[in-house]
Amino acid sequence: MPDARDPYLEDRRKLDLAWRLLRHGARTQTITRWTGLTARRVRSLLKKYRSKSTELKIQRPRGDSPFSMELLLRSPQRRHEAALVAMTHQELLGQMVPEMKRDVSDLAAGELACKAYEIFLQSTPQSVLTIDQAVLVLSAITRKIEFSLGRCSTCRAPILIDLLSVTFRRCGCCSAVINTSGHPIKDESVERVSAIGQAACSD
Repeated sequence: MPDARDPYLEDRRKLDLAWRLLRHGARTQTITRWTGLTARRVRSLLKKYRSKSTELKIQRPRGDSPFSMELLLRSPQRRHEAALVAMTHQELLGQMVPEMKRDVSDLAAGELACKAYEIFLQSTPQSVLTIDQAVLVLSAITRKIEFSLGRCSTCRAPILIDLLSVTFRRCGCCSAVINTSGHPIKDESVERVSAIGQAACSD
């Protein structure tokens, strides 16, 4: 098995991750954070591939990467989609072999975050959640200081829990609609993401 600490292989991993993030429209700040590449090298990589590839047509947003969870979670749709990405990420973590779990580098964390986002997009191609926002959510949940991943107390759909809040822990649907049938509300998007994630992990 190749040594992942080999300088050439590590540099190859950085470039591969940078390319994946670029394709998703990630900001330069996000790419440098997870790959360790300089901003100059990221811009050079983008310029190189844009001139040779017809695949990279995404208009990347300018400015700093998002930093406020509160602003992101004001949108019910983004809050729901962020929870789905976090659930996918958690499932991928649970299926990793011990050797992989010991790799706690930013590079390994970035690769896992990117994979979780890609699996999520397979089931939700019209998502409004950007890769920068997904990374922000996963970083916040990993810290477990203000936010964590949980389940709606009514329908058991994945939700993001504000650990500093005393409000009921319900998803947006259950908070807005009274389920008079007495039966759990089925979230089909959750089932799709989970099924795709399990299939990807078994490859």
